[in-house]
Amino acid sequence: RVLKGCSQSMLSSLSLTACQFMEEPGMAVQVRESKHPYDNNANFEDKVHIPGAIYLSVKFDSRCYTEEGCDELIMSSSSDFLQDVHSFSGSPQKWSDFEIPGDTLYYRFMSDMSNTEWGYKFTVTGGHRGRFQTGFEILKQMLADVRVLSHLPVADIWEWQVGVACRQTGSQRLKAIHLLLRLLQCQCET
Repeated sequence: RVLKGCSQSMLSSLSLTACQFMEEPGMAVQVRESKHPYDNNANFEDKVHIPGAIYLSVKFDSRCYTEEGCDELIMSSSSDFLQDVHSFSGSPQKWSDFEIPGDTLYYRFMSDMSNTEWGYKFTVTGGHRGRFQTGFEILKQMLADVRVLSHLPVADIWEWQVGVACRQTGSQRLKAIHLLLRLLQCQCET
């Protein structure tokens, strides 16, 4: 709808502003892990805090493994472990990645007095939905509309997206590469 309301003279500015939005820096990444294998009678509690994040993305190492039903990793967005609770125990297939709201993840690991396995390892990435995603969606729509393409500074967008793809990580890098591929398609179609 925004594109339909834009005059042709505004399209160039809008596309470059969208590129600027996509330069939003990636947030900090923190890794936490147990000893491998972990100790019996463990009772460990800690938190991961990433200032400025509005959500945290948690990704588990594929080797995560604890004694099923006896040794457990509990994660929550609250220090009392009552909100957004996620519990993990058992074989690697039972450890699924997730996102949790806020800038702090509280976690507690407890093991009983017998049998230990590999343990846990997870990576927490802070995120803030907004500017990057907005810029990506605007550019994606602009590049999909053949009536808009002829009014865009394609060379400038290309240069900007190469820089974004080099600086971003993870899914944001993939989205920037997606736009670069779309730009190549646009050049082939014209």
